Order: sequence, then structure tokens, then C-alpha cells
Amino acid sequence: MYCAAIVHLQNPKSKANRHIPAAQKLWGGFLTGLMATTLFVTARGVAPAAGFGLPVALATNNLGGYKVSSALDTNADAIALWSGQYNYRPGATGEWSAAQSFGGTGSPTQTVHMMATGDATAVWVANTTGIYTADLPNGGTWSAPALLATGTTVPAPLFVMNSRGDAGVVFYTLGSTGEIVAYRRAAGAPVWGPQEVVTTAPGGSYVTLSGAAMGEAGDFAVAWQTHERSCSRFCVDVNFILHVSREQLAGTTWQDSGPLNAGVNNPGYSAFPVVDARGRAAVIYVPPFAPTISAQTQARYGARWGNAATAYTASSSALLSGANITNSGQITVAALDLGATGTTVVTFDGNVTTNTWNPVTYLSSATGDPSGVVALASFGGNVNGAAAVEWGDGDGTMRAAARRSIAAPWGATQTINGPVPCGNLGPTCSGPLAASVNTKGHAVVIFATSNADFTSFDIWASSE
Repeated sequence: MYCAAIVHLQNPKSKANRHIPAAQKLWGGFLTGLMATTLFVTARGVAPAAGFGLPVALATNNLGGYKVSSALDTNADAIALWSGQYNYRPGATGEWSAAQSFGGTGSPTQTVHMMATGDATAVWVANTTGIYTADLPNGGTWSAPALLATGTTVPAPLFVMNSRGDAGVVFYTLGSTGEIVAYRRAAGAPVWGPQEVVTTAPGGSYVTLSGAAMGEAGDFAVAWQTHERSCSRFCVDVNFILHVSREQLAGTTWQDSGPLNAGVNNPGYSAFPVVDARGRAAVIYVPPFAPTISAQTQARYGARWGNAATAYTASSSALLSGANITNSGQITVAALDLGATGTTVVTFDGNVTTNTWNPVTYLSSATGDPSGVVALASFGGNVNGAAAVEWGDGDGTMRAAARRSIAAPWGATQTINGPVPCGNLGPTCSGPLAASVNTKGHAVVIFATSNADFTSFDIWASSE
């Protein structure tokens, strides 16, 4: 099975290689490492059940395997972007291309999104001071990187895009007092718009960026927090208070929700905003090390935000993995329930109009995974409620589950790969990186395996 994939990838006439005219020049050195790693996974791996296929190597012996972004279009064309490189797959049954540069700089802060029609856009940071963007038309080649913004120090920006191509980039900048700024580009527009100030830190306070979302109507939502600094012998950040600011597609004003909840201490709330096609919005959040995941909703742009409702209560503490909303206002959340006996991967659905929440679905064991602690999960969702979750067990076993629509049940959890031992440094040398799903239920999960020193990574993809 692996050999067949390797031979096909070398075919210069394959559709995948139309995106990578220099792929054959890069493949010679890549092939030796891929075959060696294939033998390792075949010997140690567990073949997944019907659904997600055997993992395909996207890269080997790479330093950027700890940060990958992925996307799918309606046709199930897929893209994976990492460390200045990308891989492309045409359709659900196509073969992944060899890795090739897309013009990025190798920064780990990279994100890619695809429109439903297959056009892709990437955003990344170069040398910690510049945010760049580039576009890949369906069937075409990458545009030259374009500088979007500069700053004294630019942390990882948040890049969001809907299926039509309305796009937004938001990040924190020091400025004179500390600001959160954004850039927008409407679907079909040739250039990005000017910088917009989402919010400025109040006097004596600071601001931090928490999350962002782009609704299907081009409604841009940004979750952010104010906080203060308390100093005696040491300085600590305290009193984090959550806000959500929104701007409609043709608007020029960011509307602040005002304080949504009580202050908590460092590191503040974990929060994900969502906006549906009708402009209804929600923010899902959890305080640090707390068990209760809460949600607040807004009926439309400009309306008052409602009171908090409990979306899920964990046994000990909870970590958010991701959130998605359908065009009909159904919200899906993936989270980790950190309990005394292990960590459980859960998902639960709610309604944006009523802010009521359905019982939880346990994707892993309801009593916690017995093989060790699950520390991270990747989540992907789409506008019809299709969703995919990927996570790594404590022994390096990668697992995933998917759902084809909001009305469909979750499929059985499947083993993708592993276990993968990690020598003296810890129990595992593998972890989830990205999950994507389209409206037809095709899903791609991407994970990495590492050597025992964490100095080199192999990047893998499995598809359903």
C-alpha cells in the first residue's frame, strides 16, 4: 500500500503534481527517509478500522513538525501547511504530493484556509516582525508573499476565513498602550483593507487576544480580555475579564460586548467565539483549571449578550479544543475532561438561539483513557455540522473520530497509529497537529511522530 503511494507520487502527470512543478527535484532525498519511516510505522502501528486510512508520510526528519495547519474544500482537495512547506492532495482518493516550499519563511506561526471552491490563502509571521500572506488559486500556483503588517514584535496572529473567502487577520500589538488590531479582505477583493483597531487597553490595564471567527456572511468576531498586573516581590497578571468585539462585512465599527464575566487570574479564560450565517453569535469559555465550560449568546449584531449557561461540567477541570457553528445555529464543542483516573475526550452540541446544551458524547473512555494522559486534541468543523477530532493517548497512540453532519451520530473512535515509545524523555513521541472536515464528511487528521530527542519530526496524514 505504501509502495503504491510512493510510485504514484512520483508521477509527473498526476493532478497533485500540477501544484508542485519542482516536486520531482525534491523527491530523491525524501524517498529514502519515507521508506525507512514507513517500515517503522508498519512494524509498530495498528491498522485503523474502516474509515480513516493508513497514515501517509508528508515529511520526514523535519524540524517543523510541531505546527501544521490543514484545510479541505468541497471536492475534498486537501492542503497541509508547515514550516514554509506544503503538501497538496486532489480529491478524496488522490495521493498526497511531495513537500514543497510555498514562499513562506519557515515560521511555525502559519495558518491556511480554503474556500469551498478550492482557492487557498496562507498567513504567517516572518522574523517576529512581519505578517505575510499568499494565495493559491485552485489549479494554479502560489502568489508572491505580500507583507500585510509589521510591528515591533508580532506574536502569532489569528487568521480566519469563511467558505466564500471573506478573510480576517487579528493580532495583539504593543502600540503606545497595547492594542488588538485587525485586517480584512472581502471575498473576491484583490487586496486586504487597512488596519483597524479592535480595542485599546484601558488605562492601567492590559489586553490579550483569545480567539476569532468569521461568519458565513462576513461577520468578524474577536474574543479578547482585559487584565491587570499586581506587583510586590514578583509581578503577576490578575483579573482577566472576557469581551467579544464584532464587525459586519460592510461595517466600519467594532462593537464591544462589554465585560461578559467575573475576573479570573492568570492565564485567563480559554475562549472560542462563533458566528452563524444569520449573524447569531456565541462565545464558549472556561476559566483556568476550572470544571465548568460556559456559553453566552447574542441574537444578532448589536444585541445585548445573554446570561451565561453551563455547556458542560467536567469531573475535575476542562480544556477547550475547538468550537464550530452551523448555518442553522447549532454549536459543536470539543474539549478534554481532566479527571482523577485519566483524560476523556468529549464533544457536546448546543443551540445559539436558546443557549441550551445537549448531553455529552464520549469519544474516548468515559472514565478516562487508561493508557495515560491525553494532553491535546485537534478539532475541525464545517457549516453543516460535520466535525472531526484527533487526539493522542499517553502511550503515543493516535485516535480520531468523525461525524458527517449535525444530524448524524459520531462514528466509532478509530486507532490511526501507535503506540510510539519515546525512550528516556517521556512516554510518547507523537501528538495531534490538525483536523479538517468538509460538508460531505471527508476528514483529514494530521499528526507527528518524533525521535527520542525531540529534534526531528515526521508528519503524517490519515483521511476518511
